[in-house]
Amino acid sequence: MEKMLEEVEIPFCGGGGKISSSDTAAWLRNEDKVPLLLAISLYTQPYPEMEGYQLVPGSYRIRVAAWFNTQTGSCVIGCRGTSIGKAGGESDLKDDKVSLLVY
Repeated sequence: MEKMLEEVEIPFCGGGGKISSSDTAAWLRNEDKVPLLLAISLYTQPYPEMEGYQLVPGSYRIRVAAWFNTQTGSCVIGCRGTSIGKAGGESDLKDDKVSLLVY
């Protein structure tokens, strides 16, 4: 992983825990690590690039972004989870309510 991607803040319940790419769970498949870390980057600032995935221009919104890999033709859609202390946090709660109603 690139130097800038070594440490990512995950604000679980407003906390300030840190995780590095090498700290991902052992059960997590290698092909799932990059999408996970891209999605987590939405809590702070979305990564412009990671292992061939480029942030799609104009796709970033406070709570969602898309990255595309031109070599593989695959796309990652990252969605931020509930983070009520961040910009757009009230909308995060609305999403949770809809998810619960649909589930």
